Amino acid sequence: MKVTRNTPEQLIIDHFSIVLAIMMVVFFAMFVGVGAVMVQDGVFWGVLFLGTGILFGGIMLYHTERVQVILDRSSGLLTIRRRNILRYRQVTHDLDALGHAILETSTSGEYKSQTHRATLVLTSGMSAGEHPITEVYTSASGPKIVADAINDWLGNEITAVR
Repeated sequence: MKVTRNTPEQLIIDHFSIVLAIMMVVFFAMFVGVGAVMVQDGVFWGVLFLGTGILFGGIMLYHTERVQVILDRSSGLLTIRRRNILRYRQVTHDLDALGHAILETSTSGEYKSQTHRATLVLTSGMSAGEHPITEVYTSASGPKIVADAINDWLGNEITAVR
């Protein structure tokens, strides 16, 4: 998750999980390659390898999503775009409805490891409430950087942590 444009008129945030995409390609290539060789050699289990690679590769590809958040003062709009292999979704809100961004934290495991995600808080309109930018939490620094950038761009002083 990173800020790709930060001007007084526009703030653009992009998220694409490159690690997941690379893992997906490696997984897909490995299973499909082994399965194809086994099928070519006449081994029945090759069909299972081939099918598993295609099935799970397709599922992982479906869940690999690009998210783009655009805050635009000139149009007065907050736009959230989500795209994966099969669909494209775009939701638009009035920029005035965006109050601030918060950093959601999840603690888990024996060692109480913490992961985070940036969340937009809409204070008015039909969609008032919290709207996570991504569904997943991460231990990387991107969510905090993004939440701080949104609040700075809006003129808010602090990033709320929840």
